[in-house]
Amino acid sequence: MADVAPHNTRFLDPSRARPEAPTPWARIVRMAGATLFAVGLAMGCYATIHWLQTGDGGTAVVYDVVGAQLPPDVRAWIADPDSWRGLHMLVVWFLDIPLYASAAIGGFLLLLSAAAAEKRIR
Repeated sequence: MADVAPHNTRFLDPSRARPEAPTPWARIVRMAGATLFAVGLAMGCYATIHWLQTGDGGTAVVYDVVGAQLPPDVRAWIADPDSWRGLHMLVVWFLDIPLYASAAIGGFLLLLSAAAAEKRIR
């Protein structure tokens, strides 16, 4: 009877042992990423329903949130650039992204980085 393999043969190989629990930091990053992704999707659904009902596509963009916190000289440069025109194009492109899209993409990137860090640790 001692030579009979146990029912759970998946863990017989020591290299395939039970995976370690993720660290608290990894759990926090994963939870933050999932929350941000879910909030971005919910905001996107709300914006879509609003657009379908009213035909108005005026959703909040990133500039609506961070524009007031920018220094006055940066706001003046965004309004009328006199140099660094390529950088200006990138900044304006980023600031014109809908808020729901940036939240969903940011949450997805957090989830992706947490998964990559967890694989690297193992």
